[in-house]
Amino acid sequence: MICQVICAYVSPLRRHWQSLSVKLSCRGVYTSPQVAVTLRSAHASMFSVSQTDGKARTGTLTARQGEVATPAALIYTFRGSPLNLTPDLLESLGPDARMMHLDASQFVESPGPEVLRKFGGGAHNFFALQNCTLVASARDPMAYGIQRWRSGSPDGIRITTHSGHQQLSVTRYLEVVGALAPDYFAALSDEVPSVKVDHRRAALSVDRTLAWLDQCLGAQGSSAVLASIQGSSYDFERQRCAAEAAKRLGVAGFSLAGLGSGESREKRAALMEAATAELPSHLPRYLLAGAGTPEDALDAMAAGVDFIDGSYAVRAASAGAALLLRKSDRGQAGLQGVDHAETTHSAVSQPAPMSPRISPRHSGQPWRRASPEAAAQKEHSRKEPERHASESQESSFVLNSESAGCSSGELAPSATEQKPSFVHEVGTRGKSSRSPGTAEEWDSDDTTISLHSERFRRDTGPLSRGCPCHTCLRHTRAYIHHLLNVNEMLAEVLLEIHNSRNYLDFFADARRAISAGRFVDFRQAFLNRRSLRYSNAA
Repeated sequence: MICQVICAYVSPLRRHWQSLSVKLSCRGVYTSPQVAVTLRSAHASMFSVSQTDGKARTGTLTARQGEVATPAALIYTFRGSPLNLTPDLLESLGPDARMMHLDASQFVESPGPEVLRKFGGGAHNFFALQNCTLVASARDPMAYGIQRWRSGSPDGIRITTHSGHQQLSVTRYLEVVGALAPDYFAALSDEVPSVKVDHRRAALSVDRTLAWLDQCLGAQGSSAVLASIQGSSYDFERQRCAAEAAKRLGVAGFSLAGLGSGESREKRAALMEAATAELPSHLPRYLLAGAGTPEDALDAMAAGVDFIDGSYAVRAASAGAALLLRKSDRGQAGLQGVDHAETTHSAVSQPAPMSPRISPRHSGQPWRRASPEAAAQKEHSRKEPERHASESQESSFVLNSESAGCSSGELAPSATEQKPSFVHEVGTRGKSSRSPGTAEEWDSDDTTISLHSERFRRDTGPLSRGCPCHTCLRHTRAYIHHLLNVNEMLAEVLLEIHNSRNYLDFFADARRAISAGRFVDFRQAFLNRRSLRYSNAA
């Protein structure tokens, strides 16, 4: 006996209703796995759109942990934890810091799903994130583009772990996701770069992604499923993928995947707009990787994306830079409370020391002792700072002796193979939008400052006057400059506290602009401030 059961997506506006087919028997009700997933996604969370300004929109996601206002930035995590934030520091960032991203591929090994299941309670309990809404995917937004060796096969994709490269099948991915038990997870997708990919390969990527989506929807579990949207650089393929994914029952939202892999900023914005045009408005859209800069985040908002990768704050902290993105920060990149006699030195182009939690050991690549030439190069750089190469097409990870503060005889690689200090998974096709840059680049406008610069040696002002974060209330620019000079990890901790708060407040400003119908002006005003920086980096 088959009947139609009407199940409501209860929201403040009560807009959306969905019809579900449920099989009934004389002994009770039987629901197919796909319908079961749909029922779970319908009640696990509620999303509603509040205001629109063009395609940009504000809304509210109501999950078990509370409400999240959108557009929202996702807090970056590595192996389940914010890079440098303890739970109390995370709590101090406020309610906007409740949405976090997990890279499920990091839990294929050490710890594996077996350990997580024995612990019980999923990632919320294992990492003490009970008050956070967790979103999982198979890509780390801090990785350097999309790896050449990552190309998918009919059985899955290839990932890197402590033991090397291995195949990640849909079944294994679902096993890991089931153990993590996030609130949302992006269906596994066949990611290909958005450059130098022919149409046949892009179409195959879409077909595989849709097939894997069906497998994810048919799995038993408590997590809601996000449909991944692929298509490489082809607008019509992304539209096809989005239109087909929107037809699936049980989809709780959409993840715009395969971006930030070499395409220009303009192309990335066009691809996002092409995909969102085919998506239903009542479901949230996610950009879990690919928003490498605030400009990218604003482009995503303009395309109607609701949840956006927030790893930019961590990347800036890893480079020793502080964010001053808000309008109230304008003009604060200059000197505050400074002994001007001590500001005659030029800015030092010294990359930030690497955090111990993002180290070359994560890539499984061996370290090598520094050569005499590397030591000589370091000595020369003290006299005449040079710009450091931020990109490489090599697929091996190495640490530059100068950026690590190594001397002759210490472990370090050759200077020709260096990678950004925040990268722990490498190999790329095309350029990445996540170059850490030099001190001069971070100091090129008034939206960021590099605390490596000698001009902050006696600056007794906070990173940003009026900022309520722990760092600005208790510490000075001079102190953080000192911590960076002595390679103290506390520097990155303090910078990540401030940068995360500043980036979250930047998103709050964007929400207010959308609600007031002035998002276009807000976006343009910010781009004008960034005019001296490379805005079309890809």
